[in-house]
Amino acid sequence: MSYLLIAILSQSFTIAYLFRKDFKKNRQELFLLCIVLIMAIIFLMKFAFLMLTENVLYARYSPAITIATPPLLYLYVKSVFSEIPVLKKEIIKHLLPSALLTIAFVIVGINIVINKDYSWINLYKKVYDVLFFTVNLTYHSYILSIILNKKNITNPKLLWLKWPVILWIGGVALLLFSKIIDNQQLISTSIIFAMIGFIIFLIKLSKLKQNLLELRSSDTANIESTLPKKPKYEKSSLKDNDLNAILLKLEAYMVNDKPYLDPNFALLDMANDIEISKHNITEVLNTVLNKNFFLYINEYRIKEAKLKMAIRPTEKLNIIAHFSGYNSKTTFIKYFKQIEGITPSEYRKKLSDKDPN
Repeated sequence: MSYLLIAILSQSFTIAYLFRKDFKKNRQELFLLCIVLIMAIIFLMKFAFLMLTENVLYARYSPAITIATPPLLYLYVKSVFSEIPVLKKEIIKHLLPSALLTIAFVIVGINIVINKDYSWINLYKKVYDVLFFTVNLTYHSYILSIILNKKNITNPKLLWLKWPVILWIGGVALLLFSKIIDNQQLISTSIIFAMIGFIIFLIKLSKLKQNLLELRSSDTANIESTLPKKPKYEKSSLKDNDLNAILLKLEAYMVNDKPYLDPNFALLDMANDIEISKHNITEVLNTVLNKNFFLYINEYRIKEAKLKMAIRPTEKLNIIAHFSGYNSKTTFIKYFKQIEGITPSEYRKKLSDKDPN
């Protein structure tokens, strides 16, 4: 088991270091980073337990931060599922039990160190066990139901979590059963379940982040290759470097925030969000991309719709339209045909012809 712990710890801190800057860019990925670091700390304590079996702090004292990981995973899943940023109030609400138990954890620890009094541990353990099993089984079961819900149009974005969550549920259920029948061997098996689940989680996360980095690198290269040598706006104060910087900022905003999913999104909203004037945005779109604002936005919406149709080939077009940023199916079909040259139904038929299975 010590080899598994070493593998998990090295992989955890490697992922946290390699993607430290990228994780900071949005709250979704910050949830995942917190899970990685918390689990690394937990397994580090388990590793210390193997080395320090006589120390009561490791033998009987479980870290309260363990209870924070299921809510963090739920907050990540919810933000992906709803495509709406999670509010700070909601984050605090879900992490409050872990925060309160952490305070108790510190108090009990201080009492042990200063007074050599171990009497509070049993009470702490009882409260911890109730919260641990309740939080883990409740949150993870609900997360799994979201992942396996085929009606969820964002389901493919969450499928990478399927097996880690299943293994974690199995591990916790096995741990609960082992405590009921007092079987130490089953406890070890439950820990192995959790460790394997976390290893799969790390591997999947690493692959997910690497794909995202490659996509962003490719997008940046494509953007830079489209820059003209001479701007069409003869009296413009913007130079090539300015055009490049604005376009990169604009593309990053569109990719990360997906504002085009709001049917009421307007040029003024974009200008306010990225703090660039409407005139300069229009100049960049016209000069560099040879597009107006509406074509630019609708290209992103149609790209989103094509992705959703590939993922959910039997989904109704009005649902696809709604989740791609359109108020009506008619408008969606109009822009789809204008941009792609064929209707959504014809495009869907082409997809099915390519993949008969």
